[in-house]
Amino acid sequence: MRLLANRAFYVGDALNWVEITWTMMIAASLMLGVVHLFVWEKQRSQYAHLLFFVLAVSAAAYGACELARMQAETPAHFASNTRWSHVPLAVFVISVVGFVRLYFQAGRVWLAYGVIGIRLVALALNFLTGVNVNFREITALDQLQLWAGAVVAGPIGTPNPWAIVPQLSNLLLVVFIVDASITLWRRGGLAARRRAALVGGSLAICTFTAASFAALVVTGVVHAPTILMPGFFVVVLAMGYELVWDLIAAAQLAAQLRASEQRFGAVVEAVPSAILLVDGKGMITLANAQAETVFGYRRAELVAKPVEMLIPERFGSRTSPCEASMLEIRRYERWERDASWSRVGRTAANSRWRPRSVRCLPRKDCLYWCPSSTFPSAGK
Repeated sequence: MRLLANRAFYVGDALNWVEITWTMMIAASLMLGVVHLFVWEKQRSQYAHLLFFVLAVSAAAYGACELARMQAETPAHFASNTRWSHVPLAVFVISVVGFVRLYFQAGRVWLAYGVIGIRLVALALNFLTGVNVNFREITALDQLQLWAGAVVAGPIGTPNPWAIVPQLSNLLLVVFIVDASITLWRRGGLAARRRAALVGGSLAICTFTAASFAALVVTGVVHAPTILMPGFFVVVLAMGYELVWDLIAAAQLAAQLRASEQRFGAVVEAVPSAILLVDGKGMITLANAQAETVFGYRRAELVAKPVEMLIPERFGSRTSPCEASMLEIRRYERWERDASWSRVGRTAANSRWRPRSVRCLPRKDCLYWCPSSTFPSAGK
């Protein structure tokens, strides 16, 4: 039965609410996906944002196919659109599996591979059997009237016996999501349980509802269009909300760290002793103002330089690895000009200083141990 587009999606001269709603969901999904693509571009290690982008774009693509399917004028148009809509649907399912596995850090691997494998088999059957994996043939289109007078196309045809394959994939997907959500919930923590309830709950409910409704439509139990996009959009919103929440929490943590670093820097600068911070590679990463006075180097000359430049060669072999990277110089004495300790100046103003005693403050990322016995006392 032929459906005219103006009759199906226009009421008088106004746009139909179905077309407006689907267009808004498609546009919102694309916008959210692109935003998180930019986030991933700045933070390449955050693959959850990349997977969300793929998921949101595939949901938008399926929504466009679904809208075109409801506007279909012939059974052939409807069947062709349904066949190609299984491509973004498969991408959506695979993206959900990857997102849950990566974002939840949970979920049984064999279930994940089972969902993906069966979905790919269903996609192959979609192009090899019948007009699509849902129908062996579509003989006519039914005019289905929705709320507010909207009329959309619904299929009338023979179900494809291979339609059980994508339904099996959907069932395994629900089991995988529920299993991952339970595992995440049991880990405890407010953030983990919110993530399990919001993302896992919306995924499980929407997937189960959409799969059940599609099965009823295909088998002819329910005479209605196959509508999945609203459920997909709820999933996109839930995932996007949780990812944005993580970004806000990360921004707050970064602000707290910056404030802590500023307080730490103020304390370091106020200490009357020379302080050097050394990383695991033995490179100086921080030097306070007193270190400039003690060693005779400007701060820019100390930072990013190896700490060995400040240790005389005669004593350098006596250093040993330990958990220390911050040296606090307690007492100093004028050092006679010695090329093994520092650069030799031609005037007294260019002479350098040496530490008389050194105390190591323990850190896990240190490379050198500098005990007080490393340096000779003033009387030696």
